[in-house]
Amino acid sequence: MTEEERTLYDTIKQDPNHSLFPFLFNKNISGEVTPIQGKILKIMPNGVPIIVDSFPFNSLNNQFSETDSFIPMQANKSFQEISNEVALESPFGRDSIFHREEREILKGQIPKL
Repeated sequence: MTEEERTLYDTIKQDPNHSLFPFLFNKNISGEVTPIQGKILKIMPNGVPIIVDSFPFNSLNNQFSETDSFIPMQANKSFQEISNEVALESPFGRDSIFHREEREILKGQIPKL
């Protein structure tokens, strides 16, 4: 958050009548103001303030464990091989539009398309 955004954020936090207040903060019965999780105030280059949803990429990355299947993924299969596996597991099997017979092309041969 830039200094200008921080100043505007603090100003909005102090003024419950501000038009952006209900999008950024909650106020309980005792008057305590709490920020709404996942909402960030940004000021566009033309000076217009906007509120955007944040996605906690850093905290998400910290939650990965070594047992997650996407971390050790290696590209040892071609797209067509993966597509064929998925197609064969579908109810359509070899008749799926995603299944394509793989042909071995030897050096010097012209492949049939």
